[in-house]
Amino acid sequence: MKKTDLITTLVLLLSAGCATTPQEVQRRYFWPLPPETPRIEFVASYWSADDFPTTARRRLLESTTGVEAARGFEKPWGITSNGEGKVYIVDTNQQAVVVFDLKSHTVDIIGKGELGGLFRVPVGVALDASGNIYVSEPRMNRVYSFTKDEKPLIAIGDDTTLNWPTGLAVDDVMGRIYVVNG
Repeated sequence: MKKTDLITTLVLLLSAGCATTPQEVQRRYFWPLPPETPRIEFVASYWSADDFPTTARRRLLESTTGVEAARGFEKPWGITSNGEGKVYIVDTNQQAVVVFDLKSHTVDIIGKGELGGLFRVPVGVALDASGNIYVSEPRMNRVYSFTKDEKPLIAIGDDTTLNWPTGLAVDDVMGRIYVVNG
């Protein structure tokens, strides 16, 4: 194959990858079923950043540049959402909180990098009205709090006040955090 033919073929492949394909018509799932008034709709399932919508061009570029596959869940435990597109999932095996931002199609992790080693077995997660994040850590007998920007705030509890904290709930009206002690 001549060099010009190779370049022409590559340009055609890249330009074909720039076009997006029409979305499939998906069946919608609701609960409860009609004639009841539906209160929950199944929208999608996510395991890693690879599950976010993408264009054919992006898929082609990622496959040719050798982008490594996104890491998915190992042992998801607790889950909550801020109602604005961010979903927080505690993964006990990763010793972190995985943050899916459904608006920006990104995945962040709380408990890695600078905060590596903070969590041993995180299990519960809750949010308050200000967007602060609370994570229960039974092995450390603590509840850790973070700002809505995922910066550490404080650690609540110790071996004398908490004994295997798991479930969490926030009461913004009363200004309380409820912790289930295992």
